[in-house]
Amino acid sequence: MCFELVENQEIFCSLFGLMFKIVNDEHSAKVKSFMLEILIPLIAESDSISNELLDIILNNIIEPNKTQKKNAYNLAKELIEKTTESLVMYIKAFLNEALMTDKPEKVYQSTKKIYDIIYELHVISPNLLVSVLPQLECKIKSSNESERLKAVALLARMFSEKGSNLGKQHSGLLSLFLGRFLDIAVSIRIKCVQSTMHFLVNHPELRTEIISVLNGRQHDSDESVRYEVVNSIVETAKRDYKITAESIELMAILKERSQDKKFKIRRAAMNGLALIYHEHLKASLSATERPQLSALDSANWIQIKILNGYYHATLEDQLLIERLLITSLVPYTLPAIDKMKALYKLQATIDDHALKAFIELQKNQMKMRKNVTDWLKLHKIKETADTQKEISKKLNIVTKMFPDQLKSQAS
Repeated sequence: MCFELVENQEIFCSLFGLMFKIVNDEHSAKVKSFMLEILIPLIAESDSISNELLDIILNNIIEPNKTQKKNAYNLAKELIEKTTESLVMYIKAFLNEALMTDKPEKVYQSTKKIYDIIYELHVISPNLLVSVLPQLECKIKSSNESERLKAVALLARMFSEKGSNLGKQHSGLLSLFLGRFLDIAVSIRIKCVQSTMHFLVNHPELRTEIISVLNGRQHDSDESVRYEVVNSIVETAKRDYKITAESIELMAILKERSQDKKFKIRRAAMNGLALIYHEHLKASLSATERPQLSALDSANWIQIKILNGYYHATLEDQLLIERLLITSLVPYTLPAIDKMKALYKLQATIDDHALKAFIELQKNQMKMRKNVTDWLKLHKIKETADTQKEISKKLNIVTKMFPDQLKSQAS
Protein backbone atom coordinates (compact mmCIF):
# COMPACT_ATOMS: atom_id res chain seq x y z
CA MET A 1 0.00 0.00 0.00
CA CYS A 2 2.78 2.42 0.91
CA PHE A 3 4.70 1.87 -2.32
CA GLU A 4 1.64 2.78 -4.41
CA LEU A 5 1.27 6.20 -2.77
CA VAL A 6 2.79 9.24 -4.50
CA GLU A 7 4.27 10.66 -1.30
CA ASN A 8 5.48 7.32 0.07
CA GLN A 9 8.94 8.62 1.08
CA GLU A 10 7.37 11.24 3.36
CA ILE A 11 5.19 8.54 4.91
CA PHE A 12 8.26 6.30 5.33
CA CYS A 13 10.14 9.09 7.09
CA SER A 14 7.24 9.73 9.46
CA LEU A 15 6.84 6.02 10.19
CA PHE A 16 10.55 5.39 10.79
CA GLY A 17 10.82 8.54 12.92
CA LEU A 18 7.83 7.42 14.98
CA MET A 19 9.25 3.93 15.54
CA PHE A 20 12.60 5.27 16.72
CA LYS A 21 10.80 7.72 18.99
CA ILE A 22 8.43 5.30 20.72
CA VAL A 23 10.63 2.19 21.15
CA ASN A 24 11.57 1.79 24.81
CA ASP A 25 12.54 -0.61 27.60
CA GLU A 26 8.94 -1.63 28.25
CA HIS A 27 8.64 -3.18 24.80
CA SER A 28 9.32 -6.91 24.79
CA ALA A 29 11.67 -8.56 22.30
CA LYS A 30 8.61 -9.75 20.41
CA VAL A 31 7.25 -6.21 20.00
CA LYS A 32 10.64 -4.97 18.78
CA SER A 33 10.71 -7.89 16.35
CA PHE A 34 7.31 -6.79 15.00
CA MET A 35 8.70 -3.27 14.50
CA LEU A 36 11.56 -4.67 12.42
CA GLU A 37 9.10 -6.79 10.41
CA ILE A 38 7.29 -3.57 9.50
CA LEU A 39 10.40 -1.52 8.67
CA ILE A 40 12.62 -4.05 6.87
CA PRO A 41 10.35 -4.61 3.82
CA LEU A 42 10.01 -0.83 3.35
CA ILE A 43 13.76 -0.77 2.68
CA ALA A 44 14.35 -4.19 1.13
CA GLU A 45 11.48 -3.95 -1.38
CA SER A 46 11.69 -0.22 -2.15
CA ASP A 47 12.74 1.05 -5.61
CA SER A 48 14.55 3.96 -4.00
CA ILE A 49 15.53 5.22 -0.56
CA SER A 50 15.63 8.95 0.07
CA ASN A 51 18.46 10.77 1.79
CA GLU A 52 15.93 12.05 4.32
CA LEU A 53 15.14 8.47 5.35
CA LEU A 54 18.83 7.55 5.55
CA ASP A 55 19.39 10.63 7.70
CA ILE A 56 16.75 9.45 10.19
CA ILE A 57 18.26 5.95 10.40
CA LEU A 58 21.90 7.06 10.62
CA ASN A 59 21.19 9.76 13.19
CA ASN A 60 20.19 7.02 15.63
CA ILE A 61 23.54 5.18 15.51
CA ILE A 62 25.68 8.19 16.53
CA GLU A 63 25.96 10.27 19.67
CA PRO A 64 24.04 11.53 21.54
CA ASN A 65 21.28 9.09 20.46
CA LYS A 66 23.59 6.08 20.71
CA THR A 67 23.95 6.65 24.46
CA GLN A 68 20.75 8.47 25.36
CA LYS A 69 18.34 6.35 23.27
CA LYS A 70 19.77 2.85 23.41
CA ASN A 71 16.57 1.17 22.23
CA ALA A 72 16.45 3.36 19.14
CA TYR A 73 20.15 2.64 18.54
CA ASN A 74 19.61 -1.12 18.79
CA LEU A 75 16.60 -0.91 16.46
CA ALA A 76 18.57 1.08 13.87
CA LYS A 77 21.57 -1.27 14.25
CA GLU A 78 19.49 -4.40 13.60
CA LEU A 79 17.71 -2.69 10.73
CA ILE A 80 21.05 -1.85 9.05
CA GLU A 81 22.43 -5.36 9.65
CA LYS A 82 19.39 -7.01 8.04
CA THR A 83 19.10 -4.65 5.06
CA THR A 84 22.80 -4.19 4.22
CA GLU A 85 22.44 -5.42 0.63
CA SER A 86 19.58 -3.00 -0.04
CA LEU A 87 21.25 -0.05 1.69
CA VAL A 88 24.79 -0.33 0.33
CA MET A 89 24.21 1.63 -2.90
CA TYR A 90 22.31 4.44 -1.17
CA ILE A 91 24.71 4.63 1.80
CA LYS A 92 27.61 4.89 -0.65
CA ALA A 93 25.99 7.79 -2.52
CA PHE A 94 24.92 9.51 0.71
CA LEU A 95 28.37 9.32 2.33
CA ASN A 96 30.31 10.14 -0.83
CA GLU A 97 28.21 13.25 -1.35
CA ALA A 98 28.84 14.32 2.24
CA LEU A 99 32.59 13.66 1.92
CA MET A 100 33.23 15.10 -1.52
CA THR A 101 30.87 18.09 -1.69
CA ASP A 102 32.11 21.22 0.05
CA LYS A 103 28.71 22.93 -0.09
CA PRO A 104 25.94 20.33 -0.44
CA GLU A 105 22.51 21.46 -1.53
CA LYS A 106 21.00 20.20 1.71
CA VAL A 107 22.77 19.62 5.01
CA TYR A 108 21.39 16.64 6.91
CA GLN A 109 21.58 16.26 10.67
CA SER A 110 23.71 13.12 10.49
CA THR A 111 26.26 14.48 8.00
CA LYS A 112 27.46 16.97 10.61
CA LYS A 113 29.11 13.92 12.18
CA ILE A 114 30.06 12.10 9.00
CA TYR A 115 33.22 10.51 10.48
CA ASP A 116 31.24 9.16 13.44
CA ILE A 117 28.76 7.63 11.00
CA ILE A 118 31.53 5.93 9.01
CA TYR A 119 33.00 4.47 12.18
CA GLU A 120 29.66 3.20 13.49
CA LEU A 121 28.79 1.66 10.11
CA HIS A 122 32.21 0.00 10.13
CA VAL A 123 31.35 -1.58 13.51
CA ILE A 124 27.80 -2.59 12.50
CA SER A 125 28.33 -3.76 8.91
CA PRO A 126 31.80 -3.29 7.36
CA ASN A 127 30.54 -4.32 3.91
CA LEU A 128 28.67 -1.02 3.66
CA LEU A 129 31.97 0.87 3.50
CA VAL A 130 33.89 -1.13 0.88
CA SER A 131 33.41 1.60 -1.71
CA VAL A 132 33.38 4.52 0.73
CA LEU A 133 36.74 4.22 2.49
CA PRO A 134 38.82 4.94 -0.64
CA GLN A 135 37.16 8.38 -0.72
CA LEU A 136 38.99 9.18 2.53
CA GLU A 137 42.19 9.40 0.49
CA CYS A 138 41.09 12.86 -0.61
CA LYS A 139 40.39 13.91 2.97
CA ILE A 140 43.67 12.63 4.35
CA LYS A 141 45.50 14.65 1.67
CA SER A 142 43.32 17.72 2.08
CA SER A 143 44.96 21.14 2.43
CA ASN A 144 42.56 21.81 5.31
CA GLU A 145 44.23 20.78 8.59
CA SER A 146 40.91 20.20 10.36
CA GLU A 147 39.75 17.80 7.63
CA ARG A 148 43.05 15.91 7.67
CA LEU A 149 42.90 15.60 11.46
CA LYS A 150 39.36 14.17 11.38
CA ALA A 151 40.30 11.66 8.67
CA VAL A 152 43.49 10.65 10.49
CA ALA A 153 41.63 10.17 13.80
CA LEU A 154 39.02 7.98 12.08
CA LEU A 155 41.53 5.83 10.20
CA ALA A 156 43.77 5.45 13.26
CA ARG A 157 40.82 4.12 15.22
CA MET A 158 39.61 1.78 12.48
CA PHE A 159 43.01 0.41 11.45
CA SER A 160 44.30 -0.15 15.01
CA GLU A 161 41.27 -1.87 16.55
CA LYS A 162 41.67 -5.45 17.67
CA GLY A 163 40.59 -7.84 14.93
CA SER A 164 40.53 -5.17 12.22
CA ASN A 165 41.48 -6.40 8.73
CA LEU A 166 41.32 -3.00 7.09
CA GLY A 167 45.12 -2.80 6.88
CA LYS A 168 45.12 -5.78 4.50
CA GLN A 169 41.99 -4.75 2.60
CA HIS A 170 43.07 -1.12 2.08
CA SER A 171 46.88 -1.23 2.08
CA GLY A 172 47.08 1.95 -0.01
CA LEU A 173 45.00 3.88 2.50
CA LEU A 174 47.13 2.49 5.33
CA SER A 175 50.27 3.76 3.58
CA LEU A 176 48.72 7.20 3.26
CA PHE A 177 47.86 7.13 6.97
CA LEU A 178 51.44 6.19 7.90
CA GLY A 179 52.61 9.08 5.72
CA ARG A 180 50.74 11.48 8.01
CA PHE A 181 53.35 10.82 10.71
CA LEU A 182 55.35 13.37 8.72
CA ASP A 183 52.48 15.85 8.48
CA ILE A 184 53.39 19.52 8.76
CA ALA A 185 50.72 20.00 11.46
CA VAL A 186 51.81 19.13 15.00
CA SER A 187 48.28 18.14 16.05
CA ILE A 188 48.15 15.50 13.29
CA ARG A 189 51.58 14.09 14.12
CA ILE A 190 50.48 13.83 17.76
CA LYS A 191 47.23 12.07 16.79
CA CYS A 192 49.16 9.57 14.66
CA VAL A 193 51.69 8.82 17.41
CA GLN A 194 48.95 8.41 20.02
CA SER A 195 47.41 5.57 17.98
CA THR A 196 50.61 3.52 17.85
CA MET A 197 50.06 1.80 21.19
CA HIS A 198 46.91 0.14 19.82
CA PHE A 199 48.76 -0.93 16.67
CA LEU A 200 51.63 -2.43 18.68
CA VAL A 201 49.31 -4.35 21.00
CA ASN A 202 46.61 -5.43 18.52
CA HIS A 203 48.51 -5.90 15.25
CA PRO A 204 51.83 -7.77 15.47
CA GLU A 205 51.96 -7.95 11.67
CA LEU A 206 52.26 -4.14 11.48
CA ARG A 207 54.83 -3.65 14.25
CA THR A 208 57.77 -3.23 11.87
CA GLU A 209 56.07 -0.34 10.03
CA ILE A 210 54.80 1.26 13.25
CA ILE A 211 58.18 1.07 14.99
CA SER A 212 59.80 2.60 11.90
CA VAL A 213 57.52 5.67 11.91
CA LEU A 214 57.85 5.98 15.71
CA ASN A 215 61.61 5.96 15.38
CA GLY A 216 61.39 8.85 12.94
CA ARG A 217 59.23 10.90 15.30
CA GLN A 218 61.43 10.46 18.39
CA HIS A 219 63.62 13.28 17.04
CA ASP A 220 60.65 15.53 16.24
CA SER A 221 61.31 19.24 16.68
CA ASP A 222 58.16 19.56 18.80
CA GLU A 223 58.53 18.30 22.37
CA SER A 224 54.86 17.25 22.55
CA VAL A 225 55.39 14.77 19.71
CA ARG A 226 58.54 13.36 21.33
CA TYR A 227 56.66 13.01 24.62
CA GLU A 228 53.80 11.15 22.92
CA VAL A 229 56.31 8.78 21.29
CA VAL A 230 57.71 7.85 24.70
CA ASN A 231 54.27 7.73 26.27
CA SER A 232 52.95 5.34 23.59
CA ILE A 233 55.88 2.95 24.14
CA VAL A 234 55.39 3.07 27.92
CA GLU A 235 51.64 2.46 27.60
CA THR A 236 52.40 -0.52 25.37
CA ALA A 237 54.76 -1.87 28.05
CA LYS A 238 52.05 -1.45 30.69
CA ARG A 239 49.76 -3.71 28.67
CA ASP A 240 52.41 -6.23 27.63
CA TYR A 241 55.95 -5.39 28.63
CA LYS A 242 57.39 -8.13 26.42
CA ILE A 243 56.34 -6.26 23.26
CA THR A 244 58.61 -3.39 24.26
CA ALA A 245 61.31 -5.42 26.00
CA GLU A 246 61.79 -7.72 23.01
CA SER A 247 62.08 -4.87 20.52
CA ILE A 248 65.61 -3.51 20.19
CA GLU A 249 64.27 -0.42 18.39
CA LEU A 250 61.68 0.48 21.03
CA MET A 251 64.16 0.02 23.85
CA ALA A 252 66.67 2.17 21.93
CA ILE A 253 64.07 4.95 21.68
CA LEU A 254 63.49 4.91 25.44
CA LYS A 255 67.24 4.83 26.03
CA GLU A 256 67.85 7.83 23.78
CA ARG A 257 64.88 9.86 25.06
CA SER A 258 66.08 9.35 28.65
CA GLN A 259 68.68 11.98 27.67
CA ASP A 260 66.15 14.40 26.15
CA LYS A 261 66.66 18.09 26.92
CA LYS A 262 63.14 18.28 28.40
CA PHE A 263 62.69 16.82 31.90
CA LYS A 264 59.10 15.73 31.18
CA ILE A 265 60.34 13.47 28.37
CA ARG A 266 63.34 12.21 30.34
CA ARG A 267 61.05 11.33 33.23
CA ALA A 268 58.61 9.43 30.98
CA ALA A 269 61.45 7.47 29.36
CA MET A 270 63.07 6.65 32.71
CA ASN A 271 59.73 5.51 34.12
CA GLY A 272 59.27 3.28 31.07
CA LEU A 273 62.70 1.69 31.45
CA ALA A 274 62.11 1.18 35.18
CA LEU A 275 58.73 -0.44 34.51
CA ILE A 276 60.25 -2.92 32.06
CA TYR A 277 63.12 -3.73 34.43
CA HIS A 278 60.68 -4.22 37.32
CA GLU A 279 58.62 -6.70 35.29
CA HIS A 280 61.80 -8.48 34.19
CA LEU A 281 62.98 -8.65 37.82
CA LYS A 282 59.65 -10.09 39.02
CA ALA A 283 59.76 -12.73 36.32
CA SER A 284 63.34 -13.73 37.18
CA LEU A 285 62.63 -13.88 40.94
CA SER A 286 59.44 -15.92 40.52
CA ALA A 287 60.96 -18.43 38.08
CA THR A 288 60.92 -21.98 39.42
CA GLU A 289 64.28 -22.60 37.81
CA ARG A 290 67.16 -20.17 38.00
CA PRO A 291 67.15 -18.10 34.77
CA GLN A 292 70.17 -18.33 32.51
CA LEU A 293 72.79 -15.66 33.07
CA SER A 294 72.23 -14.17 29.61
CA ALA A 295 68.57 -13.52 30.45
CA LEU A 296 69.55 -11.62 33.60
CA ASP A 297 72.31 -9.68 31.84
CA SER A 298 69.97 -8.51 29.08
CA ALA A 299 68.42 -5.90 31.39
CA ASN A 300 71.57 -4.79 33.23
CA TRP A 301 72.05 -1.77 31.01
CA ILE A 302 68.69 -0.44 32.26
CA GLN A 303 70.00 -0.26 35.83
CA ILE A 304 73.12 1.50 34.61
CA LYS A 305 71.15 3.94 32.46
CA ILE A 306 68.80 4.87 35.29
CA LEU A 307 71.53 5.31 37.89
CA ASN A 308 73.64 7.40 35.51
CA GLY A 309 70.68 9.77 35.35
CA TYR A 310 71.74 10.83 38.87
CA TYR A 311 74.55 12.84 37.25
CA HIS A 312 72.03 15.30 35.80
CA ALA A 313 72.40 18.67 37.48
CA THR A 314 68.70 19.18 38.23
CA LEU A 315 67.19 18.19 41.57
CA GLU A 316 64.13 16.78 39.78
CA ASP A 317 66.28 14.20 38.01
CA GLN A 318 67.99 13.15 41.22
CA LEU A 319 64.70 12.74 43.09
CA LEU A 320 63.33 10.73 40.16
CA ILE A 321 66.28 8.32 40.27
CA GLU A 322 65.94 7.96 44.07
CA ARG A 323 62.28 7.02 43.62
CA LEU A 324 62.94 4.57 40.78
CA LEU A 325 65.66 2.85 42.82
CA ILE A 326 63.29 1.93 45.65
CA THR A 327 60.22 1.25 43.48
CA SER A 328 61.70 -0.61 40.51
CA LEU A 329 65.40 -1.48 40.75
CA VAL A 330 65.24 -2.70 44.35
CA PRO A 331 61.47 -2.63 45.03
CA TYR A 332 60.62 -1.96 48.66
CA THR A 333 57.49 -4.12 48.29
CA LEU A 334 59.51 -7.31 47.79
CA PRO A 335 60.04 -9.78 50.65
CA ALA A 336 63.32 -9.15 52.48
CA ILE A 337 65.18 -12.08 50.88
CA ASP A 338 64.14 -11.06 47.34
CA LYS A 339 64.99 -7.45 48.05
CA MET A 340 68.49 -8.48 49.08
CA LYS A 341 68.85 -10.57 45.91
CA ALA A 342 67.83 -7.55 43.81
CA LEU A 343 70.27 -5.30 45.69
CA TYR A 344 73.10 -7.82 45.36
CA LYS A 345 72.41 -8.22 41.63
CA LEU A 346 72.39 -4.44 41.15
CA GLN A 347 75.70 -3.89 42.92
CA ALA A 348 77.33 -6.88 41.22
CA THR A 349 76.38 -5.96 37.65
CA ILE A 350 76.51 -2.15 37.33
CA ASP A 351 79.61 -0.35 36.06
CA ASP A 352 81.88 2.02 38.02
CA HIS A 353 80.05 5.20 37.00
CA ALA A 354 76.69 3.79 38.04
CA LEU A 355 78.19 2.49 41.28
CA LYS A 356 79.53 5.95 42.14
CA ALA A 357 76.07 7.38 41.46
CA PHE A 358 74.51 4.70 43.69
CA ILE A 359 76.94 5.52 46.54
CA GLU A 360 76.31 9.26 46.15
CA LEU A 361 72.56 8.61 46.19
CA GLN A 362 72.87 6.68 49.46
CA LYS A 363 74.95 9.48 50.98
CA ASN A 364 72.38 12.13 50.02
CA GLN A 365 69.51 10.06 51.39
CA MET A 366 71.39 9.49 54.65
CA LYS A 367 72.08 13.22 54.89
CA MET A 368 68.42 13.96 54.23
CA ARG A 369 67.25 11.54 56.92
CA LYS A 370 69.73 13.00 59.44
CA ASN A 371 68.61 16.59 58.77
CA VAL A 372 64.94 15.67 59.09
CA THR A 373 65.65 13.76 62.32
CA ASP A 374 67.57 16.71 63.77
CA TRP A 375 64.78 19.08 62.75
CA LEU A 376 62.16 16.91 64.47
CA LYS A 377 64.27 16.62 67.64
CA LEU A 378 64.43 20.42 67.92
CA HIS A 379 60.64 20.49 68.23
CA LYS A 380 60.86 18.43 71.40
CA ILE A 381 63.16 20.92 73.09
CA LYS A 382 61.70 23.79 75.09
CA GLU A 383 61.06 26.65 72.70
CA THR A 384 63.45 29.57 72.99
CA ALA A 385 64.80 32.21 70.63
CA ASP A 386 67.89 30.08 69.95
CA THR A 387 65.93 26.89 69.24
CA GLN A 388 63.56 28.82 66.95
CA LYS A 389 66.55 30.04 64.92
CA GLU A 390 67.96 26.53 64.80
CA ILE A 391 64.59 25.13 63.63
CA SER A 392 64.42 27.72 60.83
CA LYS A 393 68.00 26.95 59.84
CA LYS A 394 67.35 23.20 59.68
CA LEU A 395 64.07 23.80 57.81
CA ASN A 396 65.92 25.76 55.12
CA ILE A 397 68.40 22.91 54.74
CA VAL A 398 65.60 20.32 54.43
CA THR A 399 63.50 22.33 51.94
CA LYS A 400 66.51 22.78 49.64
CA MET A 401 66.31 19.06 49.03
CA PHE A 402 62.90 19.43 47.34
CA PRO A 403 62.21 20.85 43.84
CA ASP A 404 59.71 23.48 45.02
CA GLN A 405 61.31 24.99 48.13
CA LEU A 406 58.54 27.51 48.86
CA LYS A 407 55.81 24.88 48.63
CA SER A 408 57.78 22.46 50.81
CA GLN A 409 58.39 25.14 53.40
CA ALA A 410 54.70 26.08 53.49
CA SER A 411 53.71 22.43 53.95
